[in-house]
Amino acid sequence: MACAKLVHEEAKKVVDHLREIRLDNLVQLPAIIVGGDTSSGKSSLLTAISGLNFPSSAGLTTRCPTEVILTRCEKTSAEVSLQQFDGMSEGQRTFNRILKEDRSDFASTITEATALLTEGYGGSYISPNSIVVKAKGPDLPDLTLIDLPGLVAATGEGESEQMIKDIRDMIHKHISSPRAVILCVLPANNDFHNSSILTMAKDPDCDKEGIRTIGIITKPDLADKGSESNVLQLAQNAKARLELGWHTVKLRSQQDLQTRSLMEAEEAEALFFDTDPWRVLDKESVGIQKLRERLQELLFRRVQAELPKVSEEALQRLRATEAELNRMGVKCDETSKKRLVFAAAAGHCHSLLEDASAGRYIGPFFERAGFENNLRASMFEMEHKFRNEVSKTRSMCLGNYDVGDKVWYKKSEEGEAMEAEITAKNAGKFQLRVGKDLHDNIDPDKLLPDRRELLDLLAKMRADSLPGFESDVIFKQLMSRKLQLWANPAALLQAETVKILEEVSSRAVMFTVPAHLPSLRSYLQEQLSQAIEEAADKLDHRVKQVLETEQKRPYTQNHYYNDLLMKFRTQQLTQKLAKLKDYEGKVNFNA
Repeated sequence: MACAKLVHEEAKKVVDHLREIRLDNLVQLPAIIVGGDTSSGKSSLLTAISGLNFPSSAGLTTRCPTEVILTRCEKTSAEVSLQQFDGMSEGQRTFNRILKEDRSDFASTITEATALLTEGYGGSYISPNSIVVKAKGPDLPDLTLIDLPGLVAATGEGESEQMIKDIRDMIHKHISSPRAVILCVLPANNDFHNSSILTMAKDPDCDKEGIRTIGIITKPDLADKGSESNVLQLAQNAKARLELGWHTVKLRSQQDLQTRSLMEAEEAEALFFDTDPWRVLDKESVGIQKLRERLQELLFRRVQAELPKVSEEALQRLRATEAELNRMGVKCDETSKKRLVFAAAAGHCHSLLEDASAGRYIGPFFERAGFENNLRASMFEMEHKFRNEVSKTRSMCLGNYDVGDKVWYKKSEEGEAMEAEITAKNAGKFQLRVGKDLHDNIDPDKLLPDRRELLDLLAKMRADSLPGFESDVIFKQLMSRKLQLWANPAALLQAETVKILEEVSSRAVMFTVPAHLPSLRSYLQEQLSQAIEEAADKLDHRVKQVLETEQKRPYTQNHYYNDLLMKFRTQQLTQKLAKLKDYEGKVNFNA
């Protein structure tokens, strides 16, 4: 028993220390949360548990969370401070009150701390930051409670409507933690169906099944005559079933606070529950002393079950934070360090883009992104698409194909265009009009004519010329029509190239520059965008220049044309040389 008590004390100290260093902002900690409607008797309940006279009135007295850390020890002491939070004023930061030995100044100290915390919150008068109460003494339980403001349905003079929502949001945040035990405080003179805190506790986001909620019934002496049986059924867990059950206490009234000590109040409470109709209740579920024991046991079990999980979560957060710090690199508090960070980020980004454009897809930048950062592969795909679109503009004349020619055709009207090479076997298959079938969405007048139309055009454009030499004007007109079909595929290739360059470069910047350096990210992205824009302008100018050159004069870089021309030019010479060969295959120049 002594060993278990020691384990409980040490485990509670660990959790209290974790809460003191604000680990609860990152990891949910086991806790007992005290909630109830306003004037439900929460403050009187805390007073009875802790021996500290919390401010109590008929109105809203708790306006911020109050952490009550109770420790059993020989020495008696108590102090009140404020939880540390960002943006604290000097007065809030330095607030720390050591209470008198009789703790008679406790209520006034809590009132002062509440006023200090709620300043600046306007008519809401509700602060999300906590008052921390630490009390030690031989008669105190080893217990930590978090008291929250009481739920309200209306506001008073000078109070903002926002206060109602602020309180509900605060309570929901605390009781939705799966590691929290919820103390629902309900007065016996109010039907439990009207309890807002019980409704919130059973919310699907909180404790719908009632596994970690314990109900506390206060003010049984004020139950309406004739309704005692309903209160008894509730206390016996028959009306609103909770896994942890219900506990009933009779606390000091406002008048008793001035005339009756805590010890006298506990004696009067014991006598009350020994009278009808309350004597039927289980003695383990009535009275403030049994409640202290019960809450200690609940907290111990909760801490015992959850502390290993808390430890693991804290370690995970620590590892993640260390990894993030390592990724951030050195602290840039000097110009020289800033230059180093900039140079490293810019160099890394440049290296990634070089690899992407060269097709060296190695490393996490490429592996984690699937294929979207494979720039060279994407460029090949777009270039292939462009070549296909341009190839489809080739006009196919009717008949008279040579073996080896390549044609585009459709197997059916709805089918996709396909490329095929004419062979001796399939030559007859392509004796059909295929050119215009490939361009149903383009004006047929912009297509090159077939052979019969070409002959008709030659006749209409005939001018003075030597036999066998047609006017180059005809060729220029034919090419002018052709170039109109190339403009759109070229423009599409340009736009797609610029788009993918911008996307890959943006991802490279996001990958190399940490999120905590947004200015550096923005700067590198601006520089890359500017460079891409300048390159796009040059590309656009060059494409227009090529198309204009084609329009102005006959011009080609097609090596097939040059090869064919040289073949025709040397054909006669080759034939004559062949005739000069003797029976051994040698050329006889004297023949």
